[in-house]
Amino acid sequence: MLQWRLLADKGITCSMSRAGKVWDDSATESFFLTLKIERTARKVYRTRNNASANIFDCIQAPL
Repeated sequence: MLQWRLLADKGITCSMSRAGKVWDDSATESFFLTLKIERTARKVYRTRNNASANIFDCIQAPL
């Protein structure tokens, strides 16, 4: 897979659930789905820095 090769080139190990362990990544998947829906869906950012700042604020915001 091309994505795995790109990650490996950057020294990043891709995390994959084992067969039958569908809940291994559920918290991470839930977080990124929420982030996508609340911060990036139907939004167009003028710059990458604006997008990064908006996402950073979401992650750092107190619960």
